[in-house]
Amino acid sequence: MRCPKCHYVASSPGLERCPACMSEWSSPSPKPGSREWLAERFKAYTEAIVAVRNDGQKEYAHDENNVFANFDRAGKALGVEREKVLMIFAQKHMDGIYAHLRGHTSQREDVRGRIKDLICYLMLLWGMIDES
Repeated sequence: MRCPKCHYVASSPGLERCPACMSEWSSPSPKPGSREWLAERFKAYTEAIVAVRNDGQKEYAHDENNVFANFDRAGKALGVEREKVLMIFAQKHMDGIYAHLRGHTSQREDVRGRIKDLICYLMLLWGMIDES
């Protein structure tokens, strides 16, 4: 175990405190790939997606009473349903993810950002479906 405060590495498991600085050990991180690990990741992913949604609402919707306002505006301007506008926006992120999977590494943003945005778009689509 490694002490989170002083980084002392203990060779004997089961110690309640770090022998070097006497701080309490943090619980060990779950093994990558385990259910516990993925549960922790899902929590972190969800928090990241909520942050993306909140930022997007401020930047694009411009209407606290209509979270889909930007899709409505674009749909009206183009003569298509807002769901189609959303899917066009989402496809850009799918294209970036496909490029990443094909080995393309010089994207403007990390592929994780594309994944967060795509999940957010799909959740917005879910909301549009629930609203109608």
